[in-house]
Amino acid sequence: MRKKLGMIVILLLWIALVGCSASSPSNETKSSQAKPSPSGKAEPASGNAGDMVKIGVVLAETGPASGLGKPEIDAIRLVKKKLEAQGGMIGGKKVEIIMKDYETDDTKAVLAMRKLIADEGVSVVYGATQVSTSIALRDIALKNNVVFLSGAPIGQLGETVFQTGQTSEVLIQQMIDYLKSKNIHTVAWINARDAFGQSGLPIMKKLAEPNGIEIVDAEDFDASATDMTVQLSKIKAKNPGALIVWSRTPGAGVVVKNFKQLGFTIPMLQSQAAANDAFLKQVGADGEGVLVQGSKASVAEQLPDSEYKNRLIQHNQEMMAEYNYPGDIFTTKATDAMNIIFKAIEAGNTTSDQIRDFLENQLHEYQGLSGTFRYTKENHAAVDDNGVSLLPIHNGAWSYSK
Repeated sequence: MRKKLGMIVILLLWIALVGCSASSPSNETKSSQAKPSPSGKAEPASGNAGDMVKIGVVLAETGPASGLGKPEIDAIRLVKKKLEAQGGMIGGKKVEIIMKDYETDDTKAVLAMRKLIADEGVSVVYGATQVSTSIALRDIALKNNVVFLSGAPIGQLGETVFQTGQTSEVLIQQMIDYLKSKNIHTVAWINARDAFGQSGLPIMKKLAEPNGIEIVDAEDFDASATDMTVQLSKIKAKNPGALIVWSRTPGAGVVVKNFKQLGFTIPMLQSQAAANDAFLKQVGADGEGVLVQGSKASVAEQLPDSEYKNRLIQHNQEMMAEYNYPGDIFTTKATDAMNIIFKAIEAGNTTSDQIRDFLENQLHEYQGLSGTFRYTKENHAAVDDNGVSLLPIHNGAWSYSK
């Protein structure tokens, strides 16, 4: 009996030891898992420890916003290809770019961002294609103290959040300057009823009056609407001197079609969200004369001779060779984001804290493709408007007018 009890005890001890072993992650697995901190934040994995620096990218390569997101992610693929061609090394550090397509779905973007931080241990993330998505990613970046470069204009930023590309204030002021140069003092406004569309009018209202511009009507539409004749008929009755459209495609293009059908003869100014080939194809001949706020890369050959012009032409040639289409406002700001991060790494900065400090205090004046960057500790959105212009559509293509 005593011998039998002894064998049972030994058996139970063996089962307990095997069970513990099976339920415990290996050292390798442990190092790649998020570790909850006392505050509940996801502790970044150790992906950037030592000689490895990881950069996350979250963009809408597919889905309704792909007209904007695809050029961005293509531009970053090109940067990645060039990086890998030189061994993937910058400043003695191995650099990895990890790209995620959120399929124009904010929930998928949030999940991708969390995985990039918790599982990959990225030091910095670039994204997103849409305003609503960028706001969601901004909050995750702030909570986890990770540097986030926003490709969309999101207004309020934060300690670790920077904006690539111009703010909406800068872009709308450029539109107002154009109106004043043409002696136009009344304007109507129409926007999509989504995060980007709704972000513009409050800024326009703030800037219009001090600049002597009266907003005679403001209309909006569902982002998926296919007819805006009701809104445009109301606008026409107010007899504005110009119309500003704040929407991405396809809504921005529908407005152009209906504008033409209703016989408007006033100038139409479209936002940067329409500055893409998808918009040009959608509006066709109806787009003749429409002014779209786009990158000077789209008219690089028409610019006065300069070193900046040469860099834009080189960017366009590289994009054409790889994807059979040239650069635009989305490819330039995505490329700038990667180049700024590379400059930080080259200077020996690998952690989020170090990269943030570099952007605030050591980047100084950086001549990018999308404009001149002047980040400071107080201003994380300082990008001049010298990389964008109101581009008239002529014969189905972008043209340049000073």
